[in-house]
Amino acid sequence: MHLQDMEKLFGKRGFVCFLAWHGDQAVGFAEAMIRPFANGCHDRPVPFLEGLWVESKFRRKNVGRQLVAAVEEWAKKKGFCELGSDAYIAAHVSHQAHRAYGFNETERVVYFRKSLRR
Repeated sequence: MHLQDMEKLFGKRGFVCFLAWHGDQAVGFAEAMIRPFANGCHDRPVPFLEGLWVESKFRRKNVGRQLVAAVEEWAKKKGFCELGSDAYIAAHVSHQAHRAYGFNETERVVYFRKSLRR
């Protein structure tokens, strides 16, 4: 499912994806996109860390940190001064990782939905 989402984004202006390799095997990725705005960010537009994943046996070995650093470098080269990201409220491990990568929490939000179909 995620691969299909990524394929839709490839080629779109403002999208970038970085891969982490161990030999000939991809063991992690980071994807970012320039958004018109992001909650908690001051600048508009703003680069946003859309996704970050590292294979379990390569976690806690700086792979995620290196992927985030690659996104940061890409954003700096484009002239941006901040990077946005998000995580589900219950994703406590993701919160810890974000803090370890230098992110600061800006706000929490709960989304609601109401169907208008009859």
